[in-house]
Amino acid sequence: MIKIQNLLILFYINFCFSQHIHENILWNNSIEAVDENNNNIIGVFNNFYVDYEKEKFSNSYFIFETHHFKNKLSGKEGFELINLISILKTDSIEIIDVKARHISQDSTILYDFKNIKKLLENEYSSENFTSYRIPNMEIGDYLEVIYTIKKNYTPNGSKILEETYPIYNSKVFIIHNDLYTKAKVYNFRDYTIRDSIINNKKSKVYEFQKLKETIDEQYSAQIANKVKISYRTAMENDADITEQGYWQNLVENTKNLFFPSNKNENVNILYDSIIDNRINSLNKLRIIDIFIKNNIVVSSENNPKLNDLNYIIKNRMSSDFSKIQLYTHLLKKADIEYEVLISCNRYYMKFDKDFFDPSQLREILIYVPSLNKYIVPNRYEYGIGEPPDDILGNYAIYIDQNLDYYFSEIISENNDFTKIKKNINVKFSNQIRSKRVKIEETREYHGYWSINNRNYIYFSNEEISPFLKDFFTVSGLENKKIKEFNSNYNSIQDNYYNIPLIINSSIETFDLIKENQKNMYSFEVGKLIGLQSNLFDETSRVNDIEINFPNEYEYRIRIRIPKGFEPMGISSLNMTSKYSAVSGEIIAYFHSRASIEGKFLQIEISEYYRSLYYDKSKYDDFSNVINTAANFYEKTIDISKN
Repeated sequence: MIKIQNLLILFYINFCFSQHIHENILWNNSIEAVDENNNNIIGVFNNFYVDYEKEKFSNSYFIFETHHFKNKLSGKEGFELINLISILKTDSIEIIDVKARHISQDSTILYDFKNIKKLLENEYSSENFTSYRIPNMEIGDYLEVIYTIKKNYTPNGSKILEETYPIYNSKVFIIHNDLYTKAKVYNFRDYTIRDSIINNKKSKVYEFQKLKETIDEQYSAQIANKVKISYRTAMENDADITEQGYWQNLVENTKNLFFPSNKNENVNILYDSIIDNRINSLNKLRIIDIFIKNNIVVSSENNPKLNDLNYIIKNRMSSDFSKIQLYTHLLKKADIEYEVLISCNRYYMKFDKDFFDPSQLREILIYVPSLNKYIVPNRYEYGIGEPPDDILGNYAIYIDQNLDYYFSEIISENNDFTKIKKNINVKFSNQIRSKRVKIEETREYHGYWSINNRNYIYFSNEEISPFLKDFFTVSGLENKKIKEFNSNYNSIQDNYYNIPLIINSSIETFDLIKENQKNMYSFEVGKLIGLQSNLFDETSRVNDIEINFPNEYEYRIRIRIPKGFEPMGISSLNMTSKYSAVSGEIIAYFHSRASIEGKFLQIEISEYYRSLYYDKSKYDDFSNVINTAANFYEKTIDISKN
């Protein structure tokens, strides 16, 4: 009898402790605090459980990630968001469980996984997401959700805690037990950390109070600025690895790919077939880059041969990552010194050298110090020259041929690289009362503007669609008729030689002239420069200021004055605004000057932004430059009969 009792006790203990943590998470009856900002959704709480569970008969781990949150619908504009449950499936093995609780004033409706599956939202479901929509929610209702996914073990992870609505409390439970763990919080200071025991497993709990909603600010990296926690775990034998040790391991593990030590006969044959050694290094780089981009097909197949250099050369096919080795072998054969840098898109993540995280190792570039130029292996639209604009300004790890590494900001030495030039000629109808205006324009896109706009054409089947024609002519006119349009677009490979994209157009519009009284007309001259961004509604600044890339605008406008008429008040078109750095250098500037020269009203505009980043404390100076351009767009002058 005693033996039977002991067996029952042992069974009970094993049963209790074998339960997964997510199975013990209970519904939470918390309600929201007073919402001072009248948001459409209020986040009561938003909790994440990251449970590292060891397999019974091995040293392997699985990860069970549970997301438990509760929101209140407090405004009608929150309907489409609050009742949608979207589960990211990337890197997951399976969705273990989903359940929800819809709480209204009169009732509480529970949905288990079986019922939730019937609410699949096909419109928002894809290869990467499974989405469900809870019906019949009304203002004042709460929705509480608990879902769990199972994933293979990976040492690193992260959670974005900030949403488009305020959240009053958020906790992250890292249930690591015997694993060593380290975490770092970004964009939030006032949080607490405590050790805890959950289901007999050692855990760390990070708690955040009063998370503000994401601020939709122009000229900022919204996603990278969100509150986020990144974490890393390690087995006991790796617990003492420092951040420097992780970076050194990266260098060691990639050295054969980035800096091959062995010669390859197939590489030699290929090199001799495409390269004339008498040409200079820049042309060698261009030939190598163009050959690989035009001849090596990137495949997403799970085929180990795609990583083999000889297979790549013979079959002209590679994985996205392994293509880099063909570059490095050919550069070695060309005897060109280079460095490899690894970074990430600055709009999604700011590179952090002080916390090793593989998710920030997403973009591989090759830097040639002697030419101060970059090769961008995985961007077809980029040739030898500047780094991609979404990586520009981020930090990176640079690895040289001695396998030494350093961290540096990715910069462009040429702040004059990117500009838009416009020459605009305006002619009124002989009968000004008809209000017909003809605008002939030549615009040149240089640098990043040229690269990005050629890319738009390339992805439109290399045709300039009606949408693009509208985009490439004066914007903001509701009734414009494009009479003539042509461009020098040849192919996206014009980007490789930094050839400007030139657009010639002729349009007619009746939108710019209004008759105020007999023989007196108003002319919306500012509209000739096209729509302008503005910061009129942003009176304060939360996030740092960063623009897409340093750039410049040069406009030359020539308006033929109708016979017998004269323009009035052209001095109002003379505008200036500037932003000076601490050094005294002017790094943001707008200047317009109008003058009468014979039968023509001439307007010259110069606008530039020579830095990628601007001091938040001088936001007023920056916004003044932006808004001066926007104010010019609103300018109107009178034209009266002599």
